[in-house]
Amino acid sequence: MMDSYQDTREKIYEIMNGFVEKESKPGIDITVRNEFEAGSRYDRLYEDIYKALLRLSSGTGTEEDVESVQEGYFEIIHYLCERMYDYGHQIAILEAGRRH
Repeated sequence: MMDSYQDTREKIYEIMNGFVEKESKPGIDITVRNEFEAGSRYDRLYEDIYKALLRLSSGTGTEEDVESVQEGYFEIIHYLCERMYDYGHQIAILEAGRRH
């Protein structure tokens, strides 16, 4: 049986963001991927954001660094929102199939 909506949503979020391993969070009947796994597109993007923030905090940053941080976070947020929607859709399909 699936956990409550909030618990399931939190488990998916934690796995996607690399806070826990999937194996340590049972109860999800779909494959959820760590989007920040080492070497992934979003891991590299987050590293670029971090480097830009370091330059900005040291006083050597530029307007380009500010834009890079903003655009990087927007890209990450957009992608994570899309993936959360996709996972919700997958769960809804599974649940609908169980009812029939």
